[in-house]
Amino acid sequence: MLYGCYAMFGLSLIAALIIISMIWSRLAHYGTSGTTRVPTLWIVLGPLGQSMTVAGLLGTNAALAVPPDLAQGMGIFAILFGVPVWGFSVLWIALATSLTVRTLRRGMPFALTWWSLTFPVGRSSLGPLNWPSTRGCPRSGSRPSSPMPGC
Repeated sequence: MLYGCYAMFGLSLIAALIIISMIWSRLAHYGTSGTTRVPTLWIVLGPLGQSMTVAGLLGTNAALAVPPDLAQGMGIFAILFGVPVWGFSVLWIALATSLTVRTLRRGMPFALTWWSLTFPVGRSSLGPLNWPSTRGCPRSGSRPSSPMPGC
């Protein structure tokens, strides 16, 4: 079951990369293409945040399904995957924020696309919350009884 989850994770990741590439291409070649479409740039954060969350949860719960050495490797993968994706998410937040502020100053009208400012931002903020648990660290921020590097 765990391997099936990783397979679905990979499938959705490939689909997300294709969509993000299409959005970037459209942005690079044609600009923002209208004031009402600018909030849709925030949608990119949804798959990025969800992928960080999934990698973290799979890495955390891998010990329930596979041998400890493999589970530890899956937890390390969650960190090695999540940190660069989080960095790209921060870059995309800066890009989307600057384009949204610029468009707001030019008079961006209300449209149904404004929903895209909520879910993706929330999803991308939840991604890094799983990283401490993949390393065996408590979520509360207190130190475990045996010191662990990186906690």
